[in-house]
Amino acid sequence: MERRRSWAAAGRLPPALAAQFTTAEQAVLAVVATEVKKHGSCNLTIGHIAALAGVSDQTVRNALRQAQALALLTIEERRRTAWMNHPNKVEIVSKEWAAWLRITTGQNSWSPRIQESKSGLAQRREKCQASSLHPERWRHPLRGRD
Repeated sequence: MERRRSWAAAGRLPPALAAQFTTAEQAVLAVVATEVKKHGSCNLTIGHIAALAGVSDQTVRNALRQAQALALLTIEERRRTAWMNHPNKVEIVSKEWAAWLRITTGQNSWSPRIQESKSGLAQRREKCQASSLHPERWRHPLRGRD
């Protein structure tokens, strides 16, 4: 029987640092580490990180706050207006963690798939709304008209 790999088992956090966090918080930091490794910084929303890690929004906030207090990462809040913000920009500043991420590439490293754009039904629905069609006119392609 094949064991499921968890985010913590993915090796995205050095063992000495991982010992300071719960398993759920390690999952959050592994998502952040994967994004940083791919793009240089993590620009995902709290809800997106929570969904990928399989934890609640509050767990994401707690993990990021604790990691920032330990000087492992920096969080840049990007305010746009009083009511709307861009996603925070999270960067890893810990030399130990950054070095760990550089050496964990290879055969045994595991990188999760992160969905970056919408596809399928959600994308068709947005096109339908953009073309100002009425929702009543939209029919499922296999069902046809009633």
